[in-house]
Amino acid sequence: MSLSREFAGFVANLRYEDLPPEVVDRAKGVTLQALSSALIARHMPASRQALALMQEEEAGGGGAATVLCHGARLTKAGAAFVNAEMIFAGGKWDTFRMLTHPGIAILPAALAAAEITAASGREFLTAVAAGYEVMERMAAEFIPTVMSRGFHAGPVFGIFGAAVAAAKLQRLDSGQIHSAIAQCVNLASGNLEGARSGGRSLREGGAVRNALLAVALAKHGIPGGETALEGEAGFYHAYAGNNRGELRYSFTGLNRVDLSKITEDLGRNWIFLETLYRIYSTAGYNIAHVDVTAKLCEEHNLAYDNVERIEAVVNWLETEYPSPA
Repeated sequence: MSLSREFAGFVANLRYEDLPPEVVDRAKGVTLQALSSALIARHMPASRQALALMQEEEAGGGGAATVLCHGARLTKAGAAFVNAEMIFAGGKWDTFRMLTHPGIAILPAALAAAEITAASGREFLTAVAAGYEVMERMAAEFIPTVMSRGFHAGPVFGIFGAAVAAAKLQRLDSGQIHSAIAQCVNLASGNLEGARSGGRSLREGGAVRNALLAVALAKHGIPGGETALEGEAGFYHAYAGNNRGELRYSFTGLNRVDLSKITEDLGRNWIFLETLYRIYSTAGYNIAHVDVTAKLCEEHNLAYDNVERIEAVVNWLETEYPSPA
């Protein structure tokens, strides 16, 4: 069975009652964090720009969804785009393996889909958990390799989590969810050079718009390729450089992974629980340094004028952020 079929079966059959209490708690937590980030950013220039753009391009329409904090009504994709840009601007995101921020894409998709389907809170949390689990399993070992090739792993993988959450809430069946995942391969994107050269990259906002397009294609019967993820010309070949699990870079030191293990213990071992709350507006790999510094200052009553020099020992990849490409 292909990876996308395995994921689709898991998502279609997942019930709220299947979620361990700690998974439910984490789904609530990441939702609250995303909402707080949107609240922080509601009047920031990036949020205003995104709202003005979508009000001009995609106002109203059937099945309209709501923009957080502002109350504007836009298309599903338009509202999800603005909400993603707003959450991103607030800087208080979650983080997975330091360099991806799943909630920026997944939660705007889930909120829009939940609104148009009048989903219950339990249905929403189940879809959020499913979206995070699929995205993070797909991304886990491949994040630094994908980044090293000039792609931003956040939106490249985030589109899958967003599509899964929206598809679950729109009650797509297993075959349709498979097609939505497969169509995401055609729509995944996110390049690093814009931010490296003075621009502002389109990240999770673009990913969530494309995710909702993938779900719509699947809902209307457009099939996806059977081996769109692991095939000879599939997702991993395109974004990781090969479909054999060979890694250019790794956080763990391993230079090869088995693609068939991506779905191992799916629904029993929740990788979603590795998602961290990023309480500082800094890159994920700085969180530990900030925590340690704060603890040392508290324990030894240190002030900034007591500090002459700081040395931080970090992973080489962190010194090359966003990419050694």
